[in-house]
Amino acid sequence: MQSVAAANSGSGNEAVAENDKLGVRVSNLDPMTAKKDDLTPHEGAVVKSVEPDSLAADAGLKVGDVITKVDKMDITSAQKFADAMKAAKISDGVKLVVRGDDGMDRMVYVQKN
Repeated sequence: MQSVAAANSGSGNEAVAENDKLGVRVSNLDPMTAKKDDLTPHEGAVVKSVEPDSLAADAGLKVGDVITKVDKMDITSAQKFADAMKAAKISDGVKLVVRGDDGMDRMVYVQKN
């Protein structure tokens, strides 16, 4: 089962992605976080929450991580992340490029068995 929703909140656009229970909430990358991570505000979606015992948690995603790619798709906003996850087949595996708080990019592979 896949469900992806986008919602507007008081703090800006936010997308909630639950693709086969991925268990992560992302929002648009704000200018301050973008500058800290040496990105522009249109180069990713920042992880706002990770559900315990979810695929995202098992894959090592953490609050504050910035997702810049889903498979080969560049992520430029929370909505773009939601769209990419909606199109992804998590049973086949999904590759995420994630920039952590150390400023380094890492590949995260998520698959539901």
